Amino acid sequence: MSNFESDDYSLFDLNAADPQSVATARLATKRWETIVSIVVPVIGQRETTRLFERSIHLSNQVYPWLSGSSQGFQTSMNLNALERSTAQQCPEAATAGAGLVLTTFHGLISGAIGADLAQQLLPFSTIVLPRQDKVQT
Repeated sequence: MSNFESDDYSLFDLNAADPQSVATARLATKRWETIVSIVVPVIGQRETTRLFERSIHLSNQVYPWLSGSSQGFQTSMNLNALERSTAQQCPEAATAGAGLVLTTFHGLISGAIGADLAQQLLPFSTIVLPRQDKVQT
């Protein structure tokens, strides 16, 4: 079973999106893939997905466009929905929203397994997104 669901971009033309936003969305997805590969063996797919969904829900209060990234409780993470939602935003919102979801997840997992273990598994450099002017397009 895959750690995250596959989805396509058929409903959204990435060529019409801001290249900076697309680059940010892809970078965030790569960060999530790394996080999944590290966290699932420790807490399992189900708990990882729950923390991901909770991160989306909490971040959605600041960035309502993230609501399209959440599927409710699922058995796997739909990272492509998050990537698509992020790519559709202006560059600043894409960076801020994707970054908030990542840091919220880090905070939630720190609460679940302890800050020391969370920091060992996911150093802050693993989850932080570079400033908008540093994202490579």
